[in-house]
Amino acid sequence: SIPHLNWSSTQSSILTCGGAATRYWRNVPFSPEELPHHHLASSTSREAFNIFSVQQPRHSVIGGWSRTLFTGGYSHTTVVDETCFNLQSLGHFIDLRIPVTKPSFYGHSALSTLDADDLRAYARQHIFGGYTRVDASGALPVATRHHIIDWNFLRNPRNIPNKWSIRMHSSNDVWREIAFAKDEEGEPYYWEKWERMQGDGGGKEYAAFRRRGDDGLIVGVGMTG
Repeated sequence: SIPHLNWSSTQSSILTCGGAATRYWRNVPFSPEELPHHHLASSTSREAFNIFSVQQPRHSVIGGWSRTLFTGGYSHTTVVDETCFNLQSLGHFIDLRIPVTKPSFYGHSALSTLDADDLRAYARQHIFGGYTRVDASGALPVATRHHIIDWNFLRNPRNIPNKWSIRMHSSNDVWREIAFAKDEEGEPYYWEKWERMQGDGGGKEYAAFRRRGDDGLIVGVGMTG
């Protein structure tokens, strides 16, 4: 359907405020090492993540989270439009986003069994993972994400950081991801609302594993025993 095929472009438009994000980031200094695909493209992520892990403070967004609102500019999506899960350990994370309009591909055992139209429909989803580096020295903690696996990478790296502030509710069960750069009116150009998933153990129990050789990630939260 047309709404399903437009899902990726809608997500991109919200995230970049209709393409204005690059302009907003011109007023915010950042280094190439802060770009989300820098270490992936440079094959330096393992060394960098080892350094990050020594410096990383314990932070408030460890746990399992569901995104219930995504807004930027004058557009938004909610759980009515997509299912989004964010599993965050002390450092490593996995972020999965699937539109509710995604067709069923039951009966297909491999991508090679899909025709061109099926592949276009299947491509409308997103998953990425890597390391969330947190700086807790300011009024609000600031997170910078470094991707090592990215459904949308395709050797075309993003030119602005995946960097945002964390505003946690006093309950510790809801928080807002707030764009680090601001628009012309001094407002964040996008923000997301994340709610704690049932059974995540309050972020107290977690584990993360990265595969040697070809990259792979496992992140678990709320484990017992």
